[in-house]
Amino acid sequence: MRSSVLILLFLAAVTTRGAFAAAETSDSVGPAVIVAAFNDAPPMAYTTAKGRLDGALYRVSRSLFAAAGIPWKGASYPAPRLVKGLQDGSFNFSMLVRMPFLDECCLVSSEPVIVQEPRVYFLGGTAPVARKEDLAGHSLIVVNGYTYAGMISYFRDPANRVELEVAENLDSAFRMLAAGRAEYLLSYEANARDSLSYRPIATLDSRVIGRTPVYLVLSKTYPDAAATMARLEKLVKAMNIRALMAGD
Repeated sequence: MRSSVLILLFLAAVTTRGAFAAAETSDSVGPAVIVAAFNDAPPMAYTTAKGRLDGALYRVSRSLFAAAGIPWKGASYPAPRLVKGLQDGSFNFSMLVRMPFLDECCLVSSEPVIVQEPRVYFLGGTAPVARKEDLAGHSLIVVNGYTYAGMISYFRDPANRVELEVAENLDSAFRMLAAGRAEYLLSYEANARDSLSYRPIATLDSRVIGRTPVYLVLSKTYPDAAATMARLEKLVKAMNIRALMAGD
């Protein structure tokens, strides 16, 4: 009888200790790791020669996740790979323009983090344009994978008679423009400024044709996604985004 009681006490002690250990382990588990992916487009996001992520969106993300206490890692990818990764769950965070597919896989912040300016670039002697509609009947260079906040649908519509030339990256796009492959080129101003700083083009001119909001994007599969997004939105509103983007 005595031995049976001792065994029961021992089992109770082991069970209690295990419960405390489990509770301690559960309490010590931190937030899930954010796996961020950005469109590879300097100076917004790019991979350095040493294989490290850098750029304006990287600096914003670094400060945001530090404030949130969320561990993270990130990399930059071509736009098609970025989209696929968000859809299949390889990545769970980004900063992007609104796109229809995002509603299926992700939460999008209620307000933009930044607003980019798409511009149409052209050589001297070419008529300036002020709206996407002005490009009807003309040739235009775009970069593969970019939606330009939905404007790509207009340019692809045969009824609008826009002759598209597709470049694999922005450097190639500007080389195509300089070589006369098309009359116009579409790019975000910040990205174009970086590319042209290395390869200026004489007589180049441009016009703004819109404003493109960029939002926080979080996968719906991330633990407590809605609460996490609400927290990130609150934190990002208190940040000096302009200074972070500039690298100050």
